[in-house]
Amino acid sequence: MSRARLCSRLAKLEAQRRPFVVADILRRARQCAPSAVGMFLDHALRAVDPATAGAIMDQLTDAELEALLGPEQTATINALSEAELEALARGDPAVTRQVQRAPREASQPSA
Repeated sequence: MSRARLCSRLAKLEAQRRPFVVADILRRARQCAPSAVGMFLDHALRAVDPATAGAIMDQLTDAELEALLGPEQTATINALSEAELEALARGDPAVTRQVQRAPREASQPSA
């Protein structure tokens, strides 16, 4: 079997099992104590492929997303305009840096 054909077959198998993986991770996250949800989701999202992580993120509740991101980053994202949200979803480096910097800047004392 050629490498390309093997990669194609593997991608199809991953796509077939993705809904089951997503459902399992969401079920387990929803069984966690509220204080452990963020840590569990962070670990789970790092352990799966990007497409599966995206599918999980799409199904998170607002509370689960806040547990994952923390209140400062959630507030920063909620303050973004529609255009900035679209840019963030596309992976725009400038908007990504803005979102990553905001919690650090908010925690630093004013001069």
